[in-house]
Amino acid sequence: MAEWTERAELLFKKEGLERLKNAHVLVVGMGGVGSFAAEFIARA
Repeated sequence: MAEWTERAELLFKKEGLERLKNAHVLVVGMGGVGSFAAEFIARA
């Protein structure tokens, strides 16, 4: 498992990670925070 998923699992638990893995995401706005959020979501 990748390092970021190990850390994320501590926060979201295994069930939460599965929900995120199967989720659809819409990012509205690509300003200062949105561009970073979109990149991290795309990498996930």
